This record gives sequence, structure tokens and C-alpha cells, in this order.
Amino acid sequence: MVRRVLLFLVPLFLQFLELDAQAERALIRAGNEFFKDSLYQAADSMYLEALKENPESIEAQYNYANTQYHLGSYEEAIRSLESLPVNQFVSQDQILHDIGNAQFKNQKLEEAIKAYKKALKINPKREDTRNNLARALIQMNDPDQKKKNQQGDQNQDQDKKNQEKDKNQEEKNEKDGQDQKQDQQKNQDSEKNKEGEEEKNSKPSEQQKEQENKDGGKGDGKEEDDPQKKPSDSDQNSQKQQEQKQKDGAQGGQAAQQGEMTEKEAEQILKALDDNEKQLQKRLIQRQLKERNKNENDKDW
Repeated sequence: MVRRVLLFLVPLFLQFLELDAQAERALIRAGNEFFKDSLYQAADSMYLEALKENPESIEAQYNYANTQYHLGSYEEAIRSLESLPVNQFVSQDQILHDIGNAQFKNQKLEEAIKAYKKALKINPKREDTRNNLARALIQMNDPDQKKKNQQGDQNQDQDKKNQEKDKNQEEKNEKDGQDQKQDQQKNQDSEKNKEGEEEKNSKPSEQQKEQENKDGGKGDGKEEDDPQKKPSDSDQNSQKQQEQKQKDGAQGGQAAQQGEMTEKEAEQILKALDDNEKQLQKRLIQRQLKERNKNENDKDW
């Protein structure tokens, strides 16, 4: 799987890099990034491509040897280190120190001791080389210590593998956590959308009522648009009250007028009665006078 990825990545790098020193530097930088992330196989491929661009690249060759060491290819690492010429990029004592480490890992203690001693001759102040030399000497003189060291190396290798496994597991867990968060966010968004749809579906009744009220206002309340054509209920009531008052006033006027005519007629009637009574009294007096005169005449006879 890794090689397939590398076969895919390398051509991509070659497409975007010029086949010159810039391409070499870009490939080495890419390999260094892979190396920092413990992706030694990918780093190894980048360094090999850099060596194809420039077979004399000291940096690419040295970095390639280190990746071989971490991949467990100790013989290849030793070969690459021994073929390095004296240079300014990496010191000779460092190269001998790395050769001693590769020999030690490859269980070649005598060669490891020789490499460490050569490194200390060049740079006696190297504490790491001195410690590794002492360890190699103890292991050579003590078979039990050799087994312990082998067991320790195996434990270190296992620890390293476990660390890489744990790192991969952490990355996987982190990715799974991100995926889970994304799924939760999607579910929340889906629930919100669903609630929004339900709320949207429940609102039309209210909107319809508002619309019906508006439509009813337009149909029944045209007086707002044209109040002169059809007055409102309050206007109609007010108008009816005014008409009733006018009607009552007219009737009251007529009644008052009729009351005045009746009083006059009553006066005329009283006057007529008075006159009639006077005439009757006059007639009665005249009649009495006549009867008196008649009686007087009768007496004379």
C-alpha cells in the first residue's frame, strides 16, 4: 500500500519540479518531512529520487543511509555510510559513530567497537560514542549481558513499534472523533431543518387566516377604500340617530302646532257657548217678561 502511494507521489513531484538542483533540494526537503513523521519508507523513496537527480549529493546519500538504519537494513546503511567521501556536510567522526551503531544493531560487536574507537580518535569528546563503546565491550565479555542487551534492543524495537502503533491509533481516533463530530453536526442540522419544515408547515394556517382577514377586509370593508360609497356601521348608526332626531323634532313641531290650534278652537267654542248662553238668558228673560205681561192682562179681564 505504501509503495503504491509512493509510486503515485513521486511522479507528482517530478511533474512540478525541474530536473536540476532545485528538484534535488525539493526532493530532499520532502524526504526530511517524511522522516520527521517516521514515514521512513516514503523518506527513502524521496532520497533515492534525489540521488537520481544528483548521484553525488552527500546530503541525500547520508539521509538515505539513516532511513535504511531505521528500516532495519543495517548492511545497506553501512554500505552507504562507508561510501561517503570526506565532506563538510557531515563529519567523519559522525559517520564512524553511525557505522558503529549499525554494526552493533547487526550483532557485529567487533566491527562496532572498531568504528567507535576510530570515531573517538577523531573526536575524543564524544560522550555518546564513548557510552556505546562501553556497552559493546561489556556485551562482548558477558554473554548474559549480550542476551539482556538483545532483549533490551528487542524491547526498544517493540516500544518503538508500539509508539508508532499508538500514534497511528491516536490519529485514527482523532479522525474518527472528527467524523463523529461531523456526523453529529449533520444530525443536528438535519433535525433543525426538520423542525424548520414542521414549523413552516404549521404556519400556513395562521398565514391563511391573516390572508382571509385581509381578503375579508377588502370585501366587507370597502368603506376604507371608498367611504363615500358605503359608510361604516358607526357612521350608519350615527346617521340613523340624526334622522330619528330630525323625525322626532318634526313630529314634536307638528304636535306643538296642533296643540296651539286646539287651544284657539277651545277659546272660540267657549266664546260661542258664552254667546249662546247670553242669548238663552236673554230669551228666558224675554219669555218671563211676556208671561208676566200676559198674566197681568189676564187679571184685568
